[in-house]
Amino acid sequence: MRWFSLRLFASLIFLPFFAALTLFILHGLVMQNVYFQDVPVVLLLWLIIFVISHFLLNSIGQKRFQYLLDSGWQALKTNQTQLINEIFLQIDSLLNGGLLTKRLRTSMREAMFRRFFDFYQKNVQKKNFRHGLLECMKLGIHTEEAYHALKTWLLQQPVLTMPIVDLAEALLERKPHDKNVAAFMVGKYLADRQKHFRAEYFYASELEQNDRYSEDIFKLCFPGIKYSNRKDAFACQIYMHSLRESPQFFEQFGPILYKTHKSWQMTGRDDSLAKELATTVATFDPGLLETWDEHESTVEYNTLSARLSRLSYHIQQQFIFIWGKVLLRKKEVIAGLSICAFLVLVVVFVPFSDLFKSAPEEPEQPPAQVAPVNTRFSVQVSASKKRSGALTELNRLKAKQIDAFMIEPDRKGGWYKIYVGKFATMDEARQKGAALKQEKAIRDFFVVNYKGNNGQAK
Repeated sequence: MRWFSLRLFASLIFLPFFAALTLFILHGLVMQNVYFQDVPVVLLLWLIIFVISHFLLNSIGQKRFQYLLDSGWQALKTNQTQLINEIFLQIDSLLNGGLLTKRLRTSMREAMFRRFFDFYQKNVQKKNFRHGLLECMKLGIHTEEAYHALKTWLLQQPVLTMPIVDLAEALLERKPHDKNVAAFMVGKYLADRQKHFRAEYFYASELEQNDRYSEDIFKLCFPGIKYSNRKDAFACQIYMHSLRESPQFFEQFGPILYKTHKSWQMTGRDDSLAKELATTVATFDPGLLETWDEHESTVEYNTLSARLSRLSYHIQQQFIFIWGKVLLRKKEVIAGLSICAFLVLVVVFVPFSDLFKSAPEEPEQPPAQVAPVNTRFSVQVSASKKRSGALTELNRLKAKQIDAFMIEPDRKGGWYKIYVGKFATMDEARQKGAALKQEKAIRDFFVVNYKGNNGQAK
C-alpha cells in the first residue's frame, strides 16, 4: 500500500493551496452572497487532486522505467557490465517503491525479465540474477532454460550454503523427480553428517527415486528416528527399510506404519510412497490389525481429551434441548423473567431493613464546657496553614489529656491555630505553657488573649 500512501501524501500537500484558491473563486467571484458548505467542496477537491496525482505518478513511473529499460539494453549491447548493475539497482528501487501501482509493477517486472533473460542466464553466478531466473520460472518466462541454468550452476558448487539449499528446494518443488538435484544435495549432506529437517527433505526425495545412498541414509538417520515415534513420510521410509532388513522391529514399527497408512487413506494421499506403504501393510496379519484397531480405539476413547470432548458435546446437546424448550414457551419465560427482574429491583431499592429498625437512641451530649467568668488569656502552642496538620497536632495533645482546642481562620489562606487552656491571669497561662514545654509536650508557646469559642474545633 505504499503507492496509495504516496498518492495520499501528494494530494494532501497540494490540497490547502487549491482549496483556498477554489473557495476564494467561488465565494468572491462566482457565487457572491450565496451560502454553501465548504466541507463537501474541499472533499470533492481532494478526491479530484488524488485522482490527478495517481495518474501523474503512474505516468512519471512508467517514463522512468522505460528510460531505465532502454538504458540497460543499450549498456548490454555495449557490454558495460558496471552500468548494467547500476541500472538494475535503480529499476529494483523503482519497482519496490511507492510510485507505481501493483498491477503496473507486475507488468513492468515481467517486461524486464523478458528483456534481460539472456543476461541473467549468462550471469547466473550472481545472487540477484539467480533470483531473477527463479522469478522467470514462477512467471513462466523461458521456464526450461531458467531451470537448466540454475541446475547447472547448482551442481557445480563445491560446498553447501543457505542460498544453495534454498535454490535446491525451489528446483525440487518445480521438478520433484529430478534425481540429479536430490543426489547432489544428499551427497553433500551425507559428507557433513547432517540430520536436520532440511536434510531429511532431500533424503526423502532420494529414497523415493534412487537406491544409491539408501544404506548411508539409513545408517545415519535410523538411530535418531528409532525411538522417536514419528509418523512423517521420511520416518515411514526409514521404518519400511528397517523392516526389510530386520524383521524383529515389526512390533515397534508395525503399529506406526499401520496408523500412518490409515491416516493417508483418509486424506486421499496416492503418491508412490503411499502405494509402497499400502503394499507393506497388506502383508500384515489381518487379525493383528483388528487387535491394533481395537486397542487404539480403546486408548483414544479413554484419554482425557476424548472425555472432555464427550462432556462438551453432551453439554452442548443439553443446552440445545433446553433452548428449544425455552423457544416453545417463550411467552411464559419472558413473563417469568420480568417478574424476577421486578422482584430484584424491589429488593434492591426498597429499604425493608428500615421498617424493622427501632428508633435510634439520641447520643448523650457531653456537658458544655463553660469558660470561667474571668477568662482573659490562653496559650497558643501551634499554627498551621493546612487543616489536616493542625488536626493531627490537636489530636496528639488531646491524647495526652491536655485541654487543647483549635480556632479556624476567618479568611481563606489563613492559619489554623491550636490553643491550650483558659486562664484568668497572664501568669497562670505562662506557668501552664512552661510546664507543658518542660514536659516536652510542646516545643514553644506564647500567651495570647482568649478569643472565645467562635470558629473553635475541639
